[in-house]
Amino acid sequence: MTRLVGISVAVFAVACNFTAAFAPLTSALMSSRLSAFHTSKYDLSNPRSVQASRLFSKLATKLDVDCQQPEIDYFDPFDCGNNWGELSANQQIASKKAVNSALILAPLSIIIPTAANAANDGLSTGLYNPDSFKPVCSASDSFYRILQGSTRAVVGDENFSEYGPLIAGGLLRIRLELCVVESFFNEAVGPFIKENGLSWILPFHETVETFLAGTIFALATTFILVGSTKLIQIIAFYGDLIVGGPCRLFGGFFFDRARGEPVTLDVSFFGFFKTRLVGPPIDFTEEENKKKLSGDGQKNLLDLDKVKPTDIPLLAVSGGVKLVGETSKLFREFIEALDLFVGRYLVLIASGYIILKFVHFKENSSDIKELHSEPIHSISGVELFNQQDFDAFRDTIEAILSKKNVLREFKRNEADLEIIKELILDNKRKLPYWSIDEYLLQTPNEFQTILVDGNDTREKSISHAKQKLQDRRQMYLDQTGITVAQHKLAITLLSFLGDHCAKTRNPKPLYVAWEIILEAGMTPMSKVLSTYLYVLGLDEESSDELERDVSAEVAMFHDAIYEPTEKTITLLVKSLVKRGDAAGAEALLDNIADGPLGDLRHRTTSPILSLYCEKGQIASALRLYQRMRATSRVKMDAETYCGFIASVAECGYFASDSKPIDGAVELGYSSASGSGLLDALISDMAEDVLDISADMAKRLHNGFAKGFKESRLDVLENDEDLQLTTELCNPSSLIADRVSVDKDTGRCPATNSILRLIVLEQSQRQHVHDTLLDMAKMKSIEYTSRLAAKGRAPRDAAEQAEQASQIIANFSHWLDNREGKPYTAIIDGPNVAYFGWGKVSMFQLQRMVDELEMLGEHPLVVMPEKYTRPRFYLRAGNIQTLRENELEIISRLEERDQIYKVPPMCLDDMYWMLASVSDQLKATNGTDIHVPKDNAESRFSGMRPVCITNDRMRDHRLELLDERSFRRWCCSHIVNYNYTGVLEDFWAKDDRDITFHAADSFSDEIQSNDCPGGGKAWHIPVSEWEPNERLCLRLGSN
Repeated sequence: MTRLVGISVAVFAVACNFTAAFAPLTSALMSSRLSAFHTSKYDLSNPRSVQASRLFSKLATKLDVDCQQPEIDYFDPFDCGNNWGELSANQQIASKKAVNSALILAPLSIIIPTAANAANDGLSTGLYNPDSFKPVCSASDSFYRILQGSTRAVVGDENFSEYGPLIAGGLLRIRLELCVVESFFNEAVGPFIKENGLSWILPFHETVETFLAGTIFALATTFILVGSTKLIQIIAFYGDLIVGGPCRLFGGFFFDRARGEPVTLDVSFFGFFKTRLVGPPIDFTEEENKKKLSGDGQKNLLDLDKVKPTDIPLLAVSGGVKLVGETSKLFREFIEALDLFVGRYLVLIASGYIILKFVHFKENSSDIKELHSEPIHSISGVELFNQQDFDAFRDTIEAILSKKNVLREFKRNEADLEIIKELILDNKRKLPYWSIDEYLLQTPNEFQTILVDGNDTREKSISHAKQKLQDRRQMYLDQTGITVAQHKLAITLLSFLGDHCAKTRNPKPLYVAWEIILEAGMTPMSKVLSTYLYVLGLDEESSDELERDVSAEVAMFHDAIYEPTEKTITLLVKSLVKRGDAAGAEALLDNIADGPLGDLRHRTTSPILSLYCEKGQIASALRLYQRMRATSRVKMDAETYCGFIASVAECGYFASDSKPIDGAVELGYSSASGSGLLDALISDMAEDVLDISADMAKRLHNGFAKGFKESRLDVLENDEDLQLTTELCNPSSLIADRVSVDKDTGRCPATNSILRLIVLEQSQRQHVHDTLLDMAKMKSIEYTSRLAAKGRAPRDAAEQAEQASQIIANFSHWLDNREGKPYTAIIDGPNVAYFGWGKVSMFQLQRMVDELEMLGEHPLVVMPEKYTRPRFYLRAGNIQTLRENELEIISRLEERDQIYKVPPMCLDDMYWMLASVSDQLKATNGTDIHVPKDNAESRFSGMRPVCITNDRMRDHRLELLDERSFRRWCCSHIVNYNYTGVLEDFWAKDDRDITFHAADSFSDEIQSNDCPGGGKAWHIPVSEWEPNERLCLRLGSN
């Protein structure tokens, strides 16, 4: 019985598409004649086996066919992938049958040479090559898998394996038919409509492209739907039979019972001789008459008078089931109607549509020729460019066409290339001049409105531009006599021109190329126009001198036919700024704020802010400034901050008696003028900027000097620099000067304010600690990767990485839980021992320990374990041997618990950096080990522990912290050193003096501090000045 069910299901699959399923059926029957292979030396269970490969090679040789081993393992009805060894005996037999079936069909490959010759034709390459066409049909694949799983569940594994080729062959053909429809609409029609819209269906101006697009679409749709809707109708029918029918039957039965209707069973013969077998007797003739008189042909399903309260759940559930069944029925009837329509009327409608488009095309072609026939000949002999510009263009084209790689691209079109070359190198106009305005629905000044008025205006603009391009191209083709293919070849050549100019950074030839593009109605690809924009942007000086802004024209042309990009928007903004229209430029940004370009970069917005500042429109500038700071992709830089703050100062808004800036309070500023506004703006800058340049410092100084004309400040000329102010200024005077802050005390000479040392917060210290634990594992992996590249990778690299992370965690635990005196100085052992020598000096290391102890510190040396061995490799082929007295130094440090040996495969930098942020909980017992200023022991002040190293930590700084936090850590913990004098003998006792560049007493970042005489002073680091010099800004107390 089970075998019979299996055969029935297989026959059902074949019945869905008998013709398509016939091939696998035939191959399965023929494969039975090759059972001798199963007992021969050929192992065909694996299609990748040597025997299968040899057999196929022999067969291909006999047929004289140049082809590769077929990918027959992709046919996998058992979902086994490559795990053929896991199949049962019956499954293996089935798989061998499948392989043999493929081999039996191989003689049909005698047609391959003809197909191959066709594929080599020019019309069978690229997108037109059938061999490379691989449609993506996810929905069809899912349906195939559902059918496959359902079949297997019904017939069982044994029958499924035995009849596998037959079942899979039928189901795969069903999948193929569905895939044809899915792939056509998803991969061909959908993308084409997305790119070109729907204007080609019945455009106002019919062109060759729109005619061909509509014709091909109509023909392809007819061929595809006529064959495929029947299969969909069959699927809908069986779906309704299996799902909808039972839902209507059982759902209707229980629904009627819940509504109190009696059980009835009526039978009839094609609508006649209707009689009731079960239920109350009824006169059907009288019942029909009642329905006709009452006009109600259906039962009132909402009549719930007879429904008992206990039956309401049954009513709801059965009603839902019945609704599913009725929906299935409606879907089946819709598909049947669609299939009927396609079979009867689609061919007729498609033919009529093609005829209509052909007539429309012929009428449009004659109209265009009549419209432009006269003006074309009236401009003969008019030069397009001055000779100097055109010479640069001609030379570049000649250079491009002399390259072998370019010539290979045009190898099949050499004759056409000569025609195009002669055409574009003729410095004469072919048509009346068309500016960029001709292609735009709006004027250039109104172009930004296409991003304002919504999708309708956008679609109209795109349609208008494309239609104008088609008209202009047809005019150009009629005038010059070239073909559409030659016109496309010219576009390709100008695309190569853009790439060449980008490599040579020479924008001059593109001015000529742009005029040719406009004249010929060319449509370069979006990436080609982007290349033109990049190259034209290199010629800023020339673009400033020209009345035409060619870069802006290219940007508008791009946005008229393609989706706008940040680059094109930026150029449009710059064009508006160049014309002095800051409000228009900001309006353009406002109009796209909610779209995909809403988060624009700094380079797009900063020109508008600069123009507002130049015009003194500070209220508008403040509004845009606030928007820029709130936009995630706008990274505010020091130049923008300084320029804006200087402009506000120049307009006098920082004066105590100044009028407030309009709208500042609404933007969130507590003070709309005066010192409160200055504090707010510099606080903004301090969040994003660490230091400024000397030019920016001078710009700030001049801004305050111009805004406070009664002050002691003078406006500096371009060749003047800010001079140091060393005297204490009157508390009421304005300060915007260069000062030298005392390195030890942090005192400002002009204001007497004391600069602070801003240290890491506890959360930041913990972040460094945790990051170092993670980095230890990562660095171990990187190290083993480098060893692997040299062929020396350890076998247990992953385990060693875990160990590296655990070892540094143990080190951290040891620091927190050890008893004894807390460490106040962590020595980078290799950095100190190697200093000034090409090898490790333990005497130099001991000298450092002694010096630190003399200064009242308790040092810990962090040293890689290998440098503490009697013999070790310094580098490849160079071995250092430690003497007895050097080994004694190591032993003394061990006895005093002042050295930590870092195990192999671990990076010692991580250890001394981690020690600097360790709390040493038990050793400190909660006491503060930091050293205050002017302490009685004469120790250098600052945080503890300090790190003694000259390592600049370039490899770790960005991994540990952001730049601001890293600076705070360095200022607080890093102490540089230097050994004075020269030691002639490496083995001699080292008694040289050591100088320390102690950790800073104030932070190297923007900060404000109270002044003794009142008011607040800001101190800003300047990158070109000395490390302790600052730009000091202070508004007078009056």
